[in-house]
Amino acid sequence: MRYVIFALLLVGCTREDSSSYSTSMFQTGRKAIVAILPMEDCTETNLSTEIASALSQAVVERIEQKNPFNLATSRTQARQFLVTMQLIQHQESVLNPSELTVSVHLKILDLRSDKPKVILQEVLNHNTLLEMPLRSTDLVSWSNEAFRVSPMGLIHSKLSREIATRIEDYITLATKG
Repeated sequence: MRYVIFALLLVGCTREDSSSYSTSMFQTGRKAIVAILPMEDCTETNLSTEIASALSQAVVERIEQKNPFNLATSRTQARQFLVTMQLIQHQESVLNPSELTVSVHLKILDLRSDKPKVILQEVLNHNTLLEMPLRSTDLVSWSNEAFRVSPMGLIHSKLSREIATRIEDYITLATKG
C-alpha cells in the first residue's frame, strides 16, 4: 500500500512538458520552420525604408544559402520560430572623418509551446569610418559591385552576416535543448 501511495505522489508531482512534442520532432531530423518578418524601419529617414528592405533581403539570402531550417513561405503556414528585426539607427556623423553607425534590434520568438518565449533580444551595432561623406547615390545602388566594396556596402554585409548567424545559432540551440 505504501508503494502505491508513493507511486501516485510521483505521478501527480511530475510537471507536464509542453515542448516534448516539439523536441521529439527535431530529434527525428525534421528542420524547424522559421518565419522572418521584413525589417521594420524605425529611423524614418529619406532612404531608410530601402536600407531596411535591402538588409532584410540580405539576411534571408544568407540563411537560404546555408539552409539550416525551412523558411515559412506564407503567412498561414505553421511556424515554430518568428524573427523580427528593426532598423533603429542608420546615421552618418558630421565629424571629420565621417562615421556611419548602423543598429538593428533583433528578436527571436519560440512559438512551439502555448506561450511564445523570447530566446534572443539584442541590439547589434556596427560603426565604420568613411573616407568622405556619403552621397545620395551611395545609398541607392544596392546591386552595384562598387556599392558592395564601399564602406557602406561592407558594413551592411557584415551586419547582415552577423544577424543571419545569430538567427541560425539561437534557433539551432533552441531546437537541440
